[in-house]
Amino acid sequence: MVRIILNVLGLAAELAMIAGVAWLAVNHPWWMAGLTLVLVIFIGSVLEWARQRHEYSFYFGEHSAFRLALVGLLGVGEGLVKAGAAAVAVVLTFAGNDSERILVLVVIFAACLFLGTGIVRRGYYRYGMRPLRWGYFRLAVPLGISFSTGVQIATALDFLKVPSLQGIAGSIIFNMPARPSAEQLSDLAFQIRQTIDALVIDVTGRLLGETYAPIVAVLISVDVLIGFALAVYVVVILEIVLRLEGGRMSAA
Repeated sequence: MVRIILNVLGLAAELAMIAGVAWLAVNHPWWMAGLTLVLVIFIGSVLEWARQRHEYSFYFGEHSAFRLALVGLLGVGEGLVKAGAAAVAVVLTFAGNDSERILVLVVIFAACLFLGTGIVRRGYYRYGMRPLRWGYFRLAVPLGISFSTGVQIATALDFLKVPSLQGIAGSIIFNMPARPSAEQLSDLAFQIRQTIDALVIDVTGRLLGETYAPIVAVLISVDVLIGFALAVYVVVILEIVLRLEGGRMSAA
């Protein structure tokens, strides 16, 4: 009975935190980008350094202070690169003045978060995987592809509009001020991404057939980069939920 109550509380906390992240994305995308940057730098750098240390013996035969320092530098460097990519992806995805577009993207983001926490939770209880390590290193790409797939589905269902090249050019010439705001640039960047994805689908469909065109568009879309942000929020949420449920926290 106690386990059931803890699981219910854990699920409620999980949904509440996912809703909180979604609220932050809608109302304060720049704060979310900053938070994402800090989380990925802190968590990513520690985990990347730990991973590099485990791989040290594979690449080098003897230990030395220089090589250990090099491994640490590589780990921190990879963490910084992923943090930058995640923060930029958050800004390009959620900053802007098009509230309908942002709402659709936030719903897709929240669904991917719930998918990721469900996968890691099952892996933890069934296979004993470490949520922090496994989620951070293994989930970024699958979750990025899931988000990109959601965007393509929303576009196909006409929840997201695909502007024409003429429409984008006209918007830049007639509607864009000399010094556009970050929100206006974000809206424009998303429109360009949508148009490029549509062109990829069209060209790929002509070359490989309509069956494979959406798959190619999903895999090469810039939307996949949001997976770095999704992965870090998944592991943070799961680490908190597992503590509420009485599970142990993952050591880096």
